[in-house]
Amino acid sequence: MKYLRLLLINCLLLAVVSVQGASYKGRPFVLIDLNNNLTPQGGRVQGFSSSQLIGHEVVYTVQNSDFKIFGLQSGRGMSTSSLQAQSLIAGQQTTLPGFNGSVDEFGFNFRRAADAESDNGFAFTALGTDGNMGLFLHKDGVITELQSVGDTLPESGGLNWTRIGEPNYVNGRVAWLGFHRFEDNSDFRGVYIYDNGAVERIADSNTELPGGVGMFEGSSSQVGFDGQTVVFWGGGS
Repeated sequence: MKYLRLLLINCLLLAVVSVQGASYKGRPFVLIDLNNNLTPQGGRVQGFSSSQLIGHEVVYTVQNSDFKIFGLQSGRGMSTSSLQAQSLIAGQQTTLPGFNGSVDEFGFNFRRAADAESDNGFAFTALGTDGNMGLFLHKDGVITELQSVGDTLPESGGLNWTRIGEPNYVNGRVAWLGFHRFEDNSDFRGVYIYDNGAVERIADSNTELPGGVGMFEGSSSQVGFDGQTVVFWGGGS
C-alpha cells in the first residue's frame, strides 16, 4: 500500500536537527505520512495541500476525511513519533482575531518568497464557524488579522469583501485577489497589496486592462508577487 508522505529535502546542505539530535544534509526524509498521522490538535490527517520551507521548518496544511483543511502545522527533522516532530500553528479550536467562533477550515494554499530567509512570516486565509472569512498574517509566533469579510474594498464605492483569494507574502507585504459577490452571482473583483497597515488597489473591475482587452472582469484566484511587482491574468469584458 502506498502512503502519502510529506518530504523535506534540504538542498542547501544546512543541518536540520530533529528532536533526537541527528542531522540530515541533502537527504530526503519523512516528516509526516498517513501511516503516522496524529496531529497536535487531535484527529488524523487524511491528506496535505500546501507546504513551504520557512527558515529551518516546513509549514504545511493538513486535511481531514472530508477534505477540509483543518490545521496549519510546522515541523523540523525526523522523529519516531509524528507528534514529536510537529507543532500546531492554528487549528479548528484556535480563536483567530476578528472571529466570534472557532475555525471551520483554512484556505487551500498560501505562498511566500522562498528566498526570504530572514523573514519567518506568511499569510493565510480561514473561514470561521460564524461565517466570517479573514486574511491573516503569522509572524514571530503572532497571528494578526489583515482583512476580513465585511471590510470595504479600497476605491470600490463602498463594496465589502465577500471572498478573499489565496495570499502571496513577501517580506511583510501581501498580495491577493479579492471579490464582492452580487445577488445575481456576478462579482466585483480586484488585485490588492497590504503594506504597513494599509491596503492598496492595483486593479479592479473599474480598471481598463491594457492592450484593448477591456474592463477587468475574469481572473484566477492567485497572483504572482516578488515584493514589488504583482503579476495576474485577467479577462476583459
